[in-house]
Amino acid sequence: MTDYTAVAYRPVVPPGEELVFAMVKPDGTARDLSDQILKRLAKTGLALRLAKYVRPMPDQARAHFSRKNGSSGTTEDQVISYLTSGYVHGMVWQGKDAVRKVRALVGDQTDPFSNRPGTVRYDFAADSIPAANVEGRACHNVMHSSNNGESALYEITAWFTPAEFAHLLEPAEP
Repeated sequence: MTDYTAVAYRPVVPPGEELVFAMVKPDGTARDLSDQILKRLAKTGLALRLAKYVRPMPDQARAHFSRKNGSSGTTEDQVISYLTSGYVHGMVWQGKDAVRKVRALVGDQTDPFSNRPGTVRYDFAADSIPAANVEGRACHNVMHSSNNGESALYEITAWFTPAEFAHLLEPAEP
C-alpha cells in the first residue's frame, strides 16, 4: 500500500498564486458531466496544470477520506464504496485565489441542495444527504474541491503519483 500521508513537497507557483485539487466524482463521470464542468472551471481564469481519469483504488479513497470530518454523517466505508464505484476525473488548477474560486464554483456544502443555484453541486444535483442517509450510502454530489491550500497539497499527492505532479512541486528544504 502506498503511503499517501508523507508529504515532503511544496508547490512551485508564482507569488500570489496557489494550487487547488478538484475531482469530478463517479456519479459525475458516469453522467458525462466532466466536459461541462471543465468548461465552467476554465471560465474562472485559472490554469489547468494536471488532469487524469482514474478508477480509484481503496487505499486512495481511504487516504482522501482520512482528512474529512464525516460531518454529513457519512462513514469511511460509504465514501470508499462511492469513490471506487467508477472513474473520477482528478484535476489540479493554478492561479490567484484558486481555492476560493473553485470552491465558489463547486459549492461548499456537501448536500447539493444546500448550495446556491449556479454551483456545480446544485446545478447537477441528482441526490441529497437525506436520501443517501436513508439508503445508508454517501451522497452522490458530483464533485469535490480542496477547501484550503494544505488540503490541496495533500490531495494532489494522494491522487497523483510523484512522476505526474513533479513539475508542480519541489522537495521541501530540511
